[in-house]
Amino acid sequence: MQITVEEDSFLDNLISISERGMNSTLRSLREINDQSGSWEIGPPMETNAAHVPYLNSVVVQAGIIQFPFFLLGLEALNYGAIGSIIGHELTHGFDDQGRKYDKEGNLLQWWSNKTVAEYEKRAQCFVEQYNHYRLKEITDQVDGEQTLGENIADNGGLREAFQAYKRYKTRLGHNESKLPGLERYNGEQLFFLSFANVWCEKWTKQSLRNDLLDEHSPSQIRVPGVLVNLPEFSQVWKCPAGSHMNPKRDRCMIW
Repeated sequence: MQITVEEDSFLDNLISISERGMNSTLRSLREINDQSGSWEIGPPMETNAAHVPYLNSVVVQAGIIQFPFFLLGLEALNYGAIGSIIGHELTHGFDDQGRKYDKEGNLLQWWSNKTVAEYEKRAQCFVEQYNHYRLKEITDQVDGEQTLGENIADNGGLREAFQAYKRYKTRLGHNESKLPGLERYNGEQLFFLSFANVWCEKWTKQSLRNDLLDEHSPSQIRVPGVLVNLPEFSQVWKCPAGSHMNPKRDRCMIW
């Protein structure tokens, strides 16, 4: 089906484009799931990455594989930034929704009932943790159920990126060079600083209210929400037991 576009007919253009897309979607219902040539997110130049469960694929767009997420000079910084993002998307394949798709991208329970029950028990820890985060600026709180999938991906992604960085250091056989101006920080500390820097932002009260409608937790929650669950963070930064970033409670972990 061709798309008809006229210079002076904006509404008709939209209808033509929508009709083409809908017809393509309807035809695909009777076709075998094609995992080879489908591009399901925006153009490559966008700064984004995504997991597509029904294709069992992770897409990392060209726009994000550059500064300030990559090519940061030190691998500690790269692993903390783009590494945590790639880990996040990989973990989406095993979040509360992604786990429901098999390797072919089909919606199918491929885990045992016992495994599902244990998974849901561990996932509930994240729900309860994030339900307790309040945004004092707007006297409202995060919805742990609504943000569960993204919180699981955040936590698993950083854990995987940190393990990858430690393997890199082992292969390297020695410590990386120091970061000029921040020589007092070692590689592991720079890793966590780089991760936190990814989510640094300016906000208004209205933007925070909008954030609470999203499936992602607000950025100011995404960083501490992950770090309090990672024992290595407390070890690297020597956070005292019982402190804000090293609380005396069971840490939430699935992957």
